[in-house]
Amino acid sequence: MRGFLLVMLSLLLGVECAQEPVPSALERAERLIQQAQGAQGAERQRLLEQARRSLSTLPMEVRAPIERHIDRARLGGGAGALRSALREIESYQATFSGSALAPNPDEVRAQLRSIFAEPDMQPPPKPFYERISEAIGRALGAFFRWLNRVLRGLGGAGAGGWGVVVQWVIIAILVLLIAFGASYLLGRLEWRRVRRAPSPLSSDELLDARLLSSAEWRALARQLLAQGDLRSAVRALYLGLLRLLHEARLLDYDPARTNWEHLMRLRSPTLPDPAVREQAYRLLQPLTLRFDYLWYGNDTATEQDVRQFEAAFETLSRTVRSDAQRVA
Repeated sequence: MRGFLLVMLSLLLGVECAQEPVPSALERAERLIQQAQGAQGAERQRLLEQARRSLSTLPMEVRAPIERHIDRARLGGGAGALRSALREIESYQATFSGSALAPNPDEVRAQLRSIFAEPDMQPPPKPFYERISEAIGRALGAFFRWLNRVLRGLGGAGAGGWGVVVQWVIIAILVLLIAFGASYLLGRLEWRRVRRAPSPLSSDELLDARLLSSAEWRALARQLLAQGDLRSAVRALYLGLLRLLHEARLLDYDPARTNWEHLMRLRSPTLPDPAVREQAYRLLQPLTLRFDYLWYGNDTATEQDVRQFEAAFETLSRTVRSDAQRVA
């Protein structure tokens, strides 16, 4: 939807772009996705990968929404994800057709207003701890304004220079008390937020290692194992391994990259600690191959698989730097 919005804005402002490669790339992707709808197993994965590659020549704002639907389908999103990808392609094909080259500005503005009114375009709600921080800030501002009025009245009552000194001493004490209290409360809220038990995620949500910390991914894997969902438990442990590398600043995790692209990034000469990254590469290479068979090849996961990934998690936890900072 955002890609469609950018294309419409470009057309409205008269920005010229090369349109010849776009329709042909969209047609190739559409044909491959339609073939993938009737395919199964490895053949389906191959067609989806070809469809994703056929979009590589398109601008980011055009290909990104389609690639997200294709990735969902590759990760078990089912026919619904492929239908969504086809709808995105049809929308872009209509945009780049001859009838859409010179749209009516009033119609474009109406479409933009309807797009901005959709729930997906609304800003996400602020986290609870952020709302609490803002409320505390407003309350402190109101309190200091009231305190300033009170102390100004006391100073004018006739204490001379000592009245001003007393005012500042009282203000300093109150500021320190309030700062310590606010720091303690916010620390408790953050601690509870970090230590919360991760809630179960759906198959569509088991895509982005940034959703949880490495420790939370491992806790989630144990929950899934207790529920008997061995396949999702392996997926959670693999995402936890990627997240652990990201937290240790050994890997710049990007959900748009494939697992094998992340693996090759471990050998990038621009990243620190090449020896540790090489050790991590050798640890993850067989796990990535086994994970592909389990997740994309629909092999049956076993408790031995879970133990293998847990052992790798333990090994990697001991290998990475102990002073690594947690990153977003």
